Formats: sequence, structure tokens, C-alpha cells
Amino acid sequence: MRMLQALAAGMLACTALVACAQTPTPVVLSAREATQTALPALPGPPAADPGPAALRLGVAAFDGFDPLSIPDEGTEQVQALVYETLLAYDVQGGLFPLLAADMPLPSDDALSWSVTLRDGVTFHDGSPLDGNSAVAALEAVLAGQDAGRGSLAVLEFRRVVESVSADGHTLTLRLREPYPALPQLLAEQALTITHGAGVGTGPFVLERADEPDAGLTLVANQGYHGGPPLLSGVRVRNFAGSEHPALAIIEALRRGDLDLAALRGPLPDDLAQVAQSQAGPGRQVWLIFNRAVPPVDRAGVRLGLGMALDRRLLAEADSSWAFVSVATPPQGAERRGVLEQLAGAGLPDGFDLDLWYTVSDQVAERLRQQWAEAAHVEVALHAATGVELSSGLAGVDGQALSSPAGAFLVSWARGWEGERWLALAGWGGPGPAALEAEALALLLYSGAPAFVYRAGLEGLGVTAGGWPRVTAQTALP
Repeated sequence: MRMLQALAAGMLACTALVACAQTPTPVVLSAREATQTALPALPGPPAADPGPAALRLGVAAFDGFDPLSIPDEGTEQVQALVYETLLAYDVQGGLFPLLAADMPLPSDDALSWSVTLRDGVTFHDGSPLDGNSAVAALEAVLAGQDAGRGSLAVLEFRRVVESVSADGHTLTLRLREPYPALPQLLAEQALTITHGAGVGTGPFVLERADEPDAGLTLVANQGYHGGPPLLSGVRVRNFAGSEHPALAIIEALRRGDLDLAALRGPLPDDLAQVAQSQAGPGRQVWLIFNRAVPPVDRAGVRLGLGMALDRRLLAEADSSWAFVSVATPPQGAERRGVLEQLAGAGLPDGFDLDLWYTVSDQVAERLRQQWAEAAHVEVALHAATGVELSSGLAGVDGQALSSPAGAFLVSWARGWEGERWLALAGWGGPGPAALEAEALALLLYSGAPAFVYRAGLEGLGVTAGGWPRVTAQTALP
């Protein structure tokens, strides 16, 4: 299960979209337009309203159709209406082939993977999906001019994949090293198979952009490879211009102006009176120690620092999602044992430590306070985005962190992300869970954004980031 909600405003060019037999000509955006925060208004008279069979999706922001950008949840949801990946996640968190005909297969030496494309798929501009078009899309990811540009998935794909080639409908991805998490990586939004900005294979076609920042209108792709969508279209309403987008979305939900929205943080109790809500498993927040930096290269020190943490209070400090603690608070005897543990490691008076983090400032500050009080550790906090931290650790373009990181406070949702952070911290081999015994990597808490949807709305999917995905099977009540 994952997270959901987003909503709508826009207009269409076909009065009765359900009855339309042909897919309308899409709006093809230039690379510049695709990366603008607001899409330009299109010339010509307003199109007809798509009618009651169009879903109304509300988003807090939309940053265009460039899949290599670092997406917010609204951008990811909108792109998922138009673009598709080789693999995708179902609502239970399992992978399934989407543009691929079957799950990818590794070679005997695990240094290459083959992916067979689904037959009979066309892009919104009428071009067929074949090996050449898929290679072109993936090579565009590999050939990025700025190695630090894009999401962590982009950086990881460039790090792992050496080349992509095609023989008919079969792709071959050659790797620099064995990488068992490649299927999860191929489900990432950044690795969508596109045929130009705003042109994909998805169940909905971009029909028009309304006034800047107002929203988008998408119509059903009647030639969709999964069958014609049950919805006539999706009207996306962008609340980025509101002073408080989340509050504006909540009010729109209360009025019944939206069918779907994803919200960060706790939901108002009265929303249950107008809509259903649910939280998916979402992301996990981990503390990872860097074995290259003393004194956390010693197991006793790491165990002591782990004992000092009240994970429940850390989870409470994170208001971005509905997080829950995975452990009980340390008891009095356990907290007293922290100093004994550190004294046994030769550090009775504590030490200094640099902590780099990608989570909220409030969580990092609370962790700093807990270590100062329970372990006499003075922590210097360094905030960074996931891309900045990952690039700095990997030395991309000669960049390096401004100070040695003794520990990292980061979040991830999928296996490949965890492997990435662990590798950068110097821990190879087993996955995150196997490292907890020696406090190499500690799961602090986990959670998810909440999705709110109109009662009776069915057939929603989920994006790789865990946000709601409107599918061809989505139906209004």
C-alpha cells in the first residue's frame, strides 16, 4: 500500500470524451517549456469541460514534464499520468512489468540484464515503442551533461549502468558491477520512456495547459495498450499559487471540489466525514555510521550512540509524514549504560561528530540534543539534499563534503536507495536490516504521506515515490 491524493482544474477539446474514437493531438512541449514551473497558456478558445467522468486531481506544486528533474509529489503524480516506466509498483509494493513484457532477466555473471518490451505500444504522437526509442530515452539519462543533476535514481543509474543497446524489442543493459536492485531502479519515475517532453505512452494525453500555475487538462488515451481508460480525463489543479497550498487543498476537499489529493502531515479529523484516507508504508529514516571516521569505526561507540536515542521522540519531530517509531524509548538503565559503553571504548567524556542529514531540521536537532544529553557528544549538523549528499560522498565532479561525515541521517523507500547509502558509507554486502546487530545502520522510524480520496474511488495505483497514480482502471463512484 502506498499514499495518495491530488486534484483538478482544466478544460478539454472534446465535448464528450468517452465517445471520442481518436486520441487527440498532444501538446508537444520544448525542453525549455518542460522544465518551467508553470506551463504556458495555449492559444485558441477554451476547450469544452470533460464532464463528470473526469477525475479532479489536486497538487501542491507542478514543475513540468522533465523526468530528470528532482520531482515533488505533485510533479511525480502528473508525470505518471502521461509517462510510463519499464516496471512499476502495485499498491502492495510489488513490482510488475508495465512497458516491459516480462520481468528483467540477469545474465549468468549478473553484469547485464535483458528486458523485452511489450508489443503494440505507441506513444501519444503515434510513434511505436521499440528498442530504438527505449534506448534513446535511457541514453538521455546516461548522457546528462551535469552528473549531479536529477534525482538520486538518475545518479544511481549513471553509476551502475555502462551502456544500453537493443536488438528488436529486447533491451540489454550492461552494468559496471553486479546490481541486484536493478528492477527496482527501472521503476523510478526518472527512468520513464518518453518520446519528447510531454509525450509518453500513458493512459492520459496532455490536451492543454491552462493559465500559468492554474493546472492542466488531460484526456483519455483511447489507444492505450492497457485498454481505454474508464475516466474521460483528468483535470489537474495546481495549488502552488496559494499562500498555504496544503490548507487550500484541504478546503477544496471539504467543499467536494476534488476527488484525490496527497497531503503531508496529520490530516484534520473532519476530513473523514467527506473522504476516505489511508497511509501507505512510505519511507524509512535511517542513521548510518561511516566506518572511515573515528571513533564511530568502533562497534562499542556505535552501540552506545544507538542506545542513547529515543526513536519515539525523533518520529514525533517529523511532521512531514505520518511517521511511527519502530522501537520503545530507552529505559533509565539503558540510558545510564550509554556512558558505560562509551567509557569502555575509551571515550568517557564524549567526542565531536559531524552529522550530515537529508531529513527535517527538527529531527536532526532533536537527535543532536539526545546525543549531547545522554552521551556528551557534540554534534555539528550539516543539511543537504539527497543529491548533494550523494554527489559529495561519491566525489562527483570533484565535489567533496566540507567536513568528514561521521554519520548520515537519511531516508529511503526502496532497496536500491538503501544499498546506495550503505555503499557510500563504506558498508558493503548485506542489506540494511542485517547491519543493525552491530549498529552500522539503525532504522529509526518509518511512515508515509496520507492520501485522501473521494469515497468509492477505485483502481488507483502508486508511483515509485509512493504517491497516488491514476490508472486506466481508475473509476469514479
